[in-house]
Amino acid sequence: MLTNRLPPLPDPSPFSVAMLAGGASSRMGSDKALLDVDLDGDQIGSRVLVAAILAGASDAFAVGGNAPALQAQGWRFVADHWPGEGPLGGLITALERSEHGTVVVLGCDHPDVDAGELAAMVRALDEVPDAIAAIPVLEGYAYVTHSVWRASAAPLLRSVFDAGERAPSSVLRRVKWVPLAVSNVQSIADLDTTSQLLERRQSARR
Repeated sequence: MLTNRLPPLPDPSPFSVAMLAGGASSRMGSDKALLDVDLDGDQIGSRVLVAAILAGASDAFAVGGNAPALQAQGWRFVADHWPGEGPLGGLITALERSEHGTVVVLGCDHPDVDAGELAAMVRALDEVPDAIAAIPVLEGYAYVTHSVWRASAAPLLRSVFDAGERAPSSVLRRVKWVPLAVSNVQSIADLDTTSQLLERRQSARR
C-alpha cells in the first residue's frame, strides 16, 4: 500500500541554548529580554526560553544581563566573561559554559523564535561534522547571533578575540561553517528600536 507519509526527522544531537542578554540596548533604551512586546504578559526572554524547550534543548542559560530577572524567567545565569565588549565575547562565554558540545546561540531581541527552526539548525550542523557552525543567511547577511556552534570552537574564537576582533562576523573568514536558507524570516527578526516596539504594540492592540 502506497503512503504519502514522510520519514520522521532524526533527533538532533543533545544541545544547549544560550541567550546573549548582556548588551547595552542603547537604541531600545531598556532591557530587551524583559520587554513585553505584545502586551500579553510574555517577556522576550521567556518566549525565547519556551522556544528552546520546545526545540528539545536540555540546557538553557542566559549570558550576561539582569541575573535575578532572567533567573525568574527560568534561565540558568552565566556572567559574561567580557561585559561591555560586545556579542563576540558573549558567544565565546556561551561556548565555554555550555553543558553540551552543540550550542544554539540567540540574541535576546528575537520575540518570535521558531522552535522547529532551532532543531533544524542543529540537524544541519550534525550533517557536516567538520563545520564549526551553521548560520542562517538572508540577503547576504549571516545571522551570527541566531545560529548553532560547536563548543569546541571556543579556543579559536578566543584567539580571534584576544587579537582585538570584536565583531562575531569576523570569525567567519577563518572557519568552515554551513550557510542555512531562512525558512521563517519572522523567527530571525530582531526588535532593536523603540519605534519598532511601539509599532508592534499598536498591532497587538488591534
